[in-house]
Amino acid sequence: MRFLPLPHALLLALLLAACTACTATIGTQPSRTVVEDEPPPPRVTVQGPAPFPDAVYVQGYWRWNGERYVWQEGEWRRAREGHRFEQPHWEREDEGWVFVEGHWEPMIVDEDEELIR
Repeated sequence: MRFLPLPHALLLALLLAACTACTATIGTQPSRTVVEDEPPPPRVTVQGPAPFPDAVYVQGYWRWNGERYVWQEGEWRRAREGHRFEQPHWEREDEGWVFVEGHWEPMIVDEDEELIR
């Protein structure tokens, strides 16, 4: 029986572990935060001037920590070309209040270059 040299065996083991980790996440969906109690109204905050060109302000929001709502301060993010930022928010659904993470959405324009979405 022939064995691989130790460095090659370690590399092979790492590659196999990495492949296993990658395939374990395929097809998974992010967990949904659903809360029975309505979130408090958003805080009124004052955002200063943008700290860099093309900055997009992500509004603060109430996040659920498993026991209660906790205020998450807003922050500046770098804009993504051809996208707009959908702010984080809570939506009322049949099972309770569902948190929708903030995310980038592609901008869609019509033939006159007017923004559709």
